[in-house]
Amino acid sequence: MTFDQVIESERRAIITESLLPAGVAGAGITIPPYSAVPDPEVLVNTPSGLRMRFPIVIEALPGRPQKEVFVQVCPKLDYKFLWARGDNEQYRRDYLTFLGAFHDLKIQDIPQEYHVDHLFNRARARHLFIRLILLPRSINTSHGAGYERGRTTARIGLNRQSHLIDEIGFMKLSGIASPRKDMPPTPQMLAYVQNVAALTGLPAAAILRNIQELMNVASFRPPEPS
Repeated sequence: MTFDQVIESERRAIITESLLPAGVAGAGITIPPYSAVPDPEVLVNTPSGLRMRFPIVIEALPGRPQKEVFVQVCPKLDYKFLWARGDNEQYRRDYLTFLGAFHDLKIQDIPQEYHVDHLFNRARARHLFIRLILLPRSINTSHGAGYERGRTTARIGLNRQSHLIDEIGFMKLSGIASPRKDMPPTPQMLAYVQNVAALTGLPAAAILRNIQELMNVASFRPPEPS
């Protein structure tokens, strides 16, 4: 596989799973996949209906302990994801090992134009396992300087045990730059919203509103104590 093929395979797997009904026998609502979990067993067991139809297995990364990193494999949906603890400082090297062991991409290093991204901000989840994905550098740095920086500064989402991919995470996964506070949607954002609306049946206005609400939460600053 090439780097771009890995990016596309991860994007396709997450979007496909997000559209599958999570209830037993295919009933019920859809649920976004996880971006961060306290334990791999969360991935194995939930959502229960989805995992009954599309079970996953947890595999070890060669040469690394599972308390630091593991691989999520779903044979039926043909995907593989590397997960690493938020405090794992060698995650880029681990992803390089993952590319060789699970995608047969034998390389000495990951080119600088690609980033190994935590799909949940690791500054807010040092004690959790976080899903890693490969992204173009420009997209990752855009989100790091925009939405994710705001949420980290506001210390939002520090106490929850598991996190689902939010709408802006899906935008990043789809190669769309981060929204900016008080700025109108870009043409790329609007095209993304129309595509999501067509896939999900949700009104485009509701998707845009969700994005704006996420940005408002990220930019909120509690008043300083008097």
